Amino acid sequence: PHWVLDGSKTVTFHKNDGVTPETTSSQSASTATNLQANSFSRSGYSFASWNGNSSGTSPTNYADGASYDFLADIDLYAVWNQIFTITFNSNGGGSAPSSLTCTQNVDCSTPATLPSVGSMSRTHYTFTGWTTTCDTGTVLTGSYSITSSLTLCAYWTADATYTVTYNGNGNTSGSVPVDGTLYYAGDTVTVSSATLTKTGYTRDGWYSNNSGTGGSVYSGTFTMGRAEQ
Repeated sequence: PHWVLDGSKTVTFHKNDGVTPETTSSQSASTATNLQANSFSRSGYSFASWNGNSSGTSPTNYADGASYDFLADIDLYAVWNQIFTITFNSNGGGSAPSSLTCTQNVDCSTPATLPSVGSMSRTHYTFTGWTTTCDTGTVLTGSYSITSSLTLCAYWTADATYTVTYNGNGNTSGSVPVDGTLYYAGDTVTVSSATLTKTGYTRDGWYSNNSGTGGSVYSGTFTMGRAEQ
């Protein structure tokens, strides 16, 4: 049996996590005494205080370890603050940044700073921010107010591609080469060595304009820029 000293009063602590049967503990005393430290834990939540009802709306509220006069029996219910977590998905970009957390009613009112690209990378793509749907939706950058737990996906924009087009410029024989490759800036392009002829003319190479003056001449290989012609 549990014995209570005559004249003492009892505080019954309720875990208040919605689980049945309910978990409780108790403390008895006959004089003003500090409440015993909370021993309950709840996954995904942080203990906040004790309250006189299960909804946490009673004016009777005690901090953990606060003094109680023990003049009357009382039921106290744990008040829990939810812990929100943002988990990051690199969306094909390698190792994602570490998750961010905040505790409701404690520090979630301060917007979190979303991580930059960091060590993530994706060939021929540029990181532009984070979205809730991986490949669509509003792209988020900078600060973000956390109001629930969620996963944010890295949003990658495909880098521009470029083509090389050959123009025979009036050739009378030979086939104008066709290059179907899509090049990215920085790629090496091998210039065609196809032989073309034009009656009455000597071929002088490949130029970036059809007059052969004022442009660039190409032979061998060159590095694709962002505005090659």
